[in-house]
Amino acid sequence: FFIIYLLITMNCAPFVTKTYCLVSDKSTDHIVSWTEAGTFAIWNSQAFQEQVLPQYFKHNNLCSFIRQLNTYSFHKINSTGPCDGLEFSHESFIQGAKHLLQNIKRKQTKSKKTASAATTQPNTQVTAAILSLVKRQQESDQLLMSLRQELQHTRTVLSSLQSPSFPSVCGKRNYNQVQACANYPAPKRVKVEPEIPCSQPEMFTFDNLFQSSSCTTTLKDFETFDFNISELLVDL
Repeated sequence: FFIIYLLITMNCAPFVTKTYCLVSDKSTDHIVSWTEAGTFAIWNSQAFQEQVLPQYFKHNNLCSFIRQLNTYSFHKINSTGPCDGLEFSHESFIQGAKHLLQNIKRKQTKSKKTASAATTQPNTQVTAAILSLVKRQQESDQLLMSLRQELQHTRTVLSSLQSPSFPSVCGKRNYNQVQACANYPAPKRVKVEPEIPCSQPEMFTFDNLFQSSSCTTTLKDFETFDFNISELLVDL
C-alpha cells in the first residue's frame, strides 16, 4: 500500500498532496476537515494559519493558500455552516480517493497559452526545415555514391587499358607482341645502283644545230668532217 501511495504521489503536484494530507489529518479536524458533501472546509481560519499551514508549507498566509487552490481549479463554495465560509471542492479531490489526485493539474494562464500557441507555428516551421535538410542530405549522399561508383568504374577501365594482357586499340596485336617486335633486328638497307643511260647512237639532224640545250655536238666536232658548211651551201 505504501508503494502504491508513493507511485500516486509522485505523479501529483506537491501542493495537492500536502493539502490532501492536512485535510485528512484527524488531529486537526476541528480546524480543517472533510465534509459530508465530499468537500473540505476550514472551520477556524486563524488557527489554520497559525497551526496547520506552517506544518506543511513554508508560510502561514491563508490568502496565498487560497490562490494556490484557485490555480489548481478548486472552487469556493458559499458555506451556510458554522465554518468561516471557506469551503472548497474539486471533482478529483475526494476523501479516500488518492488515486484521483494525479488528475488535478495546474491551470495555464492566458499568457502561457498564447505563448504556447505562438511557439507551435515556429516549431512546425523548424520541423519542416529539418525534414527538408534531411531530404537534401539523403539526395546528396545518393549522388555522392553514384559518383564514387562511376569513379571506380573509370579506374577499373584505366587499369585494364594499362594491363599487358589488354589488346591494343586496333585489336590485332597485344602489348607483349608489340614489345617483341621492338626487339626484332632492323631490316638491311638495299643499295640502289644508279641507272646507266642507254648508249644508243643518236641520229644527227639539221634541227639539232639550233637546240643548244639538247645538243651534244660542239663546233670542234665539225672540224673532223671532210667538208665545210660553205661548200655544202654552194652545192645547193
